[in-house]
Amino acid sequence: MANLTKIFTGMDKGPETINDNFNKINDDNGTLNSKIDGINWSGISTEGIVYNGNFEYVAGGYSTANIGGLRLVHLNIAIQLKNDFKNNGTGAAFALPQSINMGQKCGVAGEHATWVSHDGLNINLQPSSNQVEDWKQGTAFYINVIY
Repeated sequence: MANLTKIFTGMDKGPETINDNFNKINDDNGTLNSKIDGINWSGISTEGIVYNGNFEYVAGGYSTANIGGLRLVHLNIAIQLKNDFKNNGTGAAFALPQSINMGQKCGVAGEHATWVSHDGLNINLQPSSNQVEDWKQGTAFYINVIY
């Protein structure tokens, strides 16, 4: 973080000091941006993901990155139905391994569904209309989230 000079009323060379502070911030942001650009994500993995009997893997998986003491996970996965399914509520789609527990999260899973995880591990799908829908074999769902 930039080491800024404290500004106060009546200080000598106040405008110059303010300008110096702006320059320090700009220099610091350049360093921060290069650190962000240099984040090394792990390769894509599906290890430990367990699919419900009527869902199957199509593409994607998860990647992880460590920034200091913070661990990020990027879950970007596509799944599809093996068989027709009359959805009258929330249905279990797949479970994540404990190592990438997401906590409580939710999102959009395509134009026809939303996803939710109440326990951080089990991903459930439901119709985005909140009404009964007939999902056909091969219907795809996409989950893309960074946490």
